[in-house]
Amino acid sequence: MSEKKVVNRNIAIALGIICIILIALIAYFTVTGISAQSSYNNLQDQNKQLQNQVNNLTSIMDFANSMVWVNNETFDVSAGRSTNMTFEANFSGFITASIQSGNASFFLVEVHYQYFNATLGINQDNPLSFDESHSLNPPYTNDTSFPILPSSVEIIISNPAVFGPAVFETVITITYYY
Repeated sequence: MSEKKVVNRNIAIALGIICIILIALIAYFTVTGISAQSSYNNLQDQNKQLQNQVNNLTSIMDFANSMVWVNNETFDVSAGRSTNMTFEANFSGFITASIQSGNASFFLVEVHYQYFNATLGINQDNPLSFDESHSLNPPYTNDTSFPILPSSVEIIISNPAVFGPAVFETVITITYYY
């Protein structure tokens, strides 16, 4: 009988150890499973963020983004005078200027941007201009585009006329595409 009790005691100890191991494994996999789900969720969030960045950069590369800098604003420009506006372009792109004037037969649009590239050692002012003269009857309308690089951009609308109306009224829309 004493042997039977020893075997039973050994079996009881073995079963106890197995139960402790099983409880430890269940606890480990429960915690690991929660941790794995959390890691999976974090990776999904990171993937969404990266996909949004890729989509944003792709739209920039395709010039699909735009920002209206001036929206149908009216300017009165005296003969021999100009109106200057400055904006920041964060990406390469282009500017479109839509100009309507009821009484000017000649006006000038200039775009200046300062481009600096430290790697190449380039520092230059890029003046671009568009002269528009009309022989048609008012109103005078024109759309023009200018390429730009990332920089501070100055747009100048001027009335170089010496003769003609002392002041011309013009409605301008300027859009930056990037």
